[in-house]
Amino acid sequence: MKNEIKFIHTADIHLGSILHFTRKIKNNNIIDIRDNAVYNSFKKICDIAIDKSVDFIIISGDIYDKEARSVKGNSFFINQCKRLEENNIMVFAIGGNHDPINKDNELFNLPSNVYIFGFEKPEIYEFKDEYGKIYCRIIGQSYRDNWDSRKMYSHYNLPKDNALNIALMHTQLDNSNNYVPCLPANLKAIEGIDYWALGHIHKYKIIDNNPFIIYPGIPQGRDLGEEGYGGIVFVKAYDNVIENIDFINTSDVLWKKEEVDITGEKNIKNLGDLEDFLYLKCENLIKDIKEYSQYIKGIAVRFIITGRGEIYNLILEKEDEIREYLLDNLNNKYINYDPFIYVDSIELNLRKPIENLELLKDNNELLKEISKISLECLKDDAFIKRLGSVWERTNSVEDINIKKLQLNDELLSYIVKQAENIIIDAVLEKGDD
Repeated sequence: MKNEIKFIHTADIHLGSILHFTRKIKNNNIIDIRDNAVYNSFKKICDIAIDKSVDFIIISGDIYDKEARSVKGNSFFINQCKRLEENNIMVFAIGGNHDPINKDNELFNLPSNVYIFGFEKPEIYEFKDEYGKIYCRIIGQSYRDNWDSRKMYSHYNLPKDNALNIALMHTQLDNSNNYVPCLPANLKAIEGIDYWALGHIHKYKIIDNNPFIIYPGIPQGRDLGEEGYGGIVFVKAYDNVIENIDFINTSDVLWKKEEVDITGEKNIKNLGDLEDFLYLKCENLIKDIKEYSQYIKGIAVRFIITGRGEIYNLILEKEDEIREYLLDNLNNKYINYDPFIYVDSIELNLRKPIENLELLKDNNELLKEISKISLECLKDDAFIKRLGSVWERTNSVEDINIKKLQLNDELLSYIVKQAENIIIDAVLEKGDD
């Protein structure tokens, strides 16, 4: 029996898509990165697999961005898999909601090292040692359409023995939607599976470690809704027991929302001062990225400028013109850096300055109570539910209801803070009267 098994778990590659830059780019090098970052992330995955001599790669759905594969995307996938074939690395994949397997979708013949699980029922692939003993099984089932409400997990039946059992599934882990409805408890209740290799959620997340239930996230984020480092999960098992799980970055471009609080920055008195302050923030972003990863080619950022400062009145009078000025100047300066910075947008959410605000809060019972309530709102699930039916929480960019506002922790914090500031302003203005 094989003592060591090494594999890569990935999902949601979305070949055929590009980065969604909202502003026009003239730099040909950045255009090339924008158009090919998704492809390059899969090449990196294959490079890592070859470098680490893994036994196989598992892809838990959405290799492609669309059911109708693009010629470029399909041929790229095939060619990368041929590289893996030359290094005796197998590829196991299921179709997700973007690339269901309901007909012959492939434009080219698949290499012999690629196994795509069918959609009619779960299929099992077995690894056997030289004595014919099974030491690893992989079970999976593809989507048959862009929505699939079958409870696939209920048919994932594997023997509970000494073999390493891995299950592929493309699901939101939500019992009330059309993306293979289930809950973590449903997966944990199925005996015999050591590693649930999930796809569909575009953020790295370890749901459980007994058994392992893991989302690797998207290898390359394409917009600000997919911010953070994209990557894959590298797994090592010894004697069929999973011992090591590592997240490895595969992104060319990092998407980031950067809040910039100017409260207390007494040197920001005019537009030039604000511009210099943002230049400094860009320099720090570049420094941080270089320290973390030598492979990141660029950062796509949204600056959210908040706080109270003397520049408030100037911003209020010329907000749109100032925003465009900053976007143009920041992009003209940093788009040619290595790594580059592309400023996708700027939000100007400033409030008028109030001298000694923290001291006022300490000495004013009403202001103190307002701040206390704000903190409690962020922790109170009952309050969040009372916000009303217009709000909807979802972890998946695939399941967004366009008729509702999408509420996440970051947005909730922003709304509560803005509400607190408006109330404080109103209280102090009334006090002045």
